[in-house]
Amino acid sequence: TQAKNTNNRAKAFDPVANFHLGNGAVLHRINWHANLEDSGLEQSCGIMVNYLYDSSSEAREVRQKAYTCHGHISVGQQVEELDATHNTKWRPTSSL
Repeated sequence: TQAKNTNNRAKAFDPVANFHLGNGAVLHRINWHANLEDSGLEQSCGIMVNYLYDSSSEAREVRQKAYTCHGHISVGQQVEELDATHNTKWRPTSSL
């Protein structure tokens, strides 16, 4: 999955996403209806995500470089299955 935003096409829009992805995390899971407070609905339509860090520093470094140099986002199985189910390329948005 490729990161995109209007200001810097190689990074996700959300600074929290940039922090985690830039440190080699995997976009592990998307949680629908996770934050149904007014602010959560306004900011991300109630969607939240989980990031997963591999215990292998080598694996984290590879993902970190792929994200910072090419905007590539490593995703977990749940996100891959979501993409395959809809037969489209899922792209991160401001909710991440």
